Amino acid sequence: DNLLKEILSRWLEASLAKKREKVLSTAINLFLANDYISPIYILLPQIEGLITDHIIRKGEVPNSQLNKRFIQFGLIIKSEKFNSKMTKYLTKTLISYLKGVFYKTWFPYPNPKSGKQLRTAKIAPQRHVTLHGEINPLYFTKENCLKLICTIDAIILLSLREKELKGSK
Repeated sequence: DNLLKEILSRWLEASLAKKREKVLSTAINLFLANDYISPIYILLPQIEGLITDHIIRKGEVPNSQLNKRFIQFGLIIKSEKFNSKMTKYLTKTLISYLKGVFYKTWFPYPNPKSGKQLRTAKIAPQRHVTLHGEINPLYFTKENCLKLICTIDAIILLSLREKELKGSK
């Protein structure tokens, strides 16, 4: 609980998350109250929103295709002269995750056309499952909430401005 409160505190200090303070606080507080459904519905759209906001604040027009927007986001972070090799590596890892898991079209149930699952993988936070209203009780878990929290945390940390890095924890 203390670690999540520290993460939330860090988010609330970041300029990128300023207009999302109430939404992010609500998601963390619901998680701390052992609600694992609501935070997934609250946090999933924030991934796209935070990425889009960072692209816009850098003076670029966000790519209309989400998977290409992830790449655009990564290129912006990698182009920042103050970012380290580690930051660039972590950005590459995050973009790979976003493209390979978050954005992939797969469902934890059989495809009606073929009867096969579209992807054999553990259930992880994935936008299509939620945004298309599919429900699987295995999806709404503490672990999946934590995966989303870690994804949001990575986006916010990698998007910090140079002046924010100097004063951050």
